[in-house]
This record gives sequence, structure tokens and C-alpha cells, in this order.
Amino acid sequence: MDLIWSFFLRKMDYTIMTSTKALRENSNGQCEKTLIVNTVKDLKRNFTKGEIEKADNARRLYVIVGRPSQRNFEDMIRRGKLVNNTVTIQYYRNALQIYGEDLGVLKGKTI
Repeated sequence: MDLIWSFFLRKMDYTIMTSTKALRENSNGQCEKTLIVNTVKDLKRNFTKGEIEKADNARRLYVIVGRPSQRNFEDMIRRGKLVNNTVTIQYYRNALQIYGEDLGVLKGKTI
């Protein structure tokens, strides 16, 4: 499957949809266009309520410390640079799986 493009869409009710458009070959050898859409609601089904709350806390902490790169944020957590912190790297990675990359980061990196 060859990836063509993907996008993030944020709606007013705070649901986020990630989409990936791809081309694939069907059984007849013809190319088909495929659009895969995942909503946050769908992605949350893969986690328990406690995991979602911890992922939300990790996301809040990420914003509070200034939205660093993923590598820098995980390094801060790993080295204990954040005092009185209960967030683990796994909680942060769960937040990334549920919500995707932070919208503020995406806006800040585009011209």
C-alpha cells in the first residue's frame, strides 16, 4: 500500500479525526483509493478509563512544560527532571496514540 497523504481534522466538539488516503491494488489488479478515518472516540475504545485519564494528565503536563519535542519530553520524564510527576512515558505514548500529535505543535511548525 502506497501512502499518498494524511491529515488531522478538529471539530468544534473536540473530536479529532485522523485520515490516511492510500492507493492499493484490488484482487483484479486495479488500483483502488482508500480513505481510513479514525476518531478519538474510536481510538479510546482500546484503553481503559484509568489509562485514558492518565493519558489526559500526560497531555496536560506536556502543554504545561511548553510542548517540547517527543524525544525531549520523554527524556524529562525518564531522568526525573519534572518534580512531583506521576506521568510515565507509557502514559504519554498512550496520549499520542489516542489524540495524535499536539495541535499547537503542528501549528507552530508550519509556515
